[in-house]
Amino acid sequence: MEEMRRTVRGTTTLVPGGDLAGIVRMATGGIAVPVADGAVLDFAWRYKDLGSVEASRGASRVVWRDDCRAPLALDLARTLTDLRCQGLRVLLRYPF
Repeated sequence: MEEMRRTVRGTTTLVPGGDLAGIVRMATGGIAVPVADGAVLDFAWRYKDLGSVEASRGASRVVWRDDCRAPLALDLARTLTDLRCQGLRVLLRYPF
């Protein structure tokens, strides 16, 4: 895999490429509650497991937003991260 790039608030971190691994899974659940005049209030929960990301050991660098500083060189160890997230959504539906 090529160099991996992450940008947060304009500052970019570049690390050596790695691998994506694992089985992708998702679970969802929810309930709809009727309220007044045909409106429905939905509550939904979602969980995602997108596997793992591994960045290789090696030279990395941070590039600052607006080039306000010279790039910062880093020597990073191998990094392994699990990609998981969950969220709750509340929605009001009204027919018209």
